[in-house]
Amino acid sequence: MAKTMSDDLLVMLAHQATPMLTEDRVQECIDPKLGDQYPPAGALKLGRIAVQCLQYDPTFRPSMGTVARVINYAVLRDQQGVV
Repeated sequence: MAKTMSDDLLVMLAHQATPMLTEDRVQECIDPKLGDQYPPAGALKLGRIAVQCLQYDPTFRPSMGTVARVINYAVLRDQQGVV
C-alpha cells in the first residue's frame, strides 16, 4: 500500500502555503533548485489558482476546467515570452 500524507499534515501544509501564495510570496514555495529557471509571473498566477483550490468549502474551489484554462494560459504566455 502506498504511503500517503495524513489529513492533519495536508491541512498544516495548506495553512503554511496559503499566506505565501496570497501575499505574492510564491517564490518561497518554489524549489530552490530551480533557481531563476521559471517565469515569475506564471508562478504567481499558478499560486493564486492553488490558493483557490485549497479553499475548505468545496463550493469556493474552481472547477477543473477553470484550473486547466489558467494553467494553459500561463504556459502559453511563458512560451510567447510574455511577462
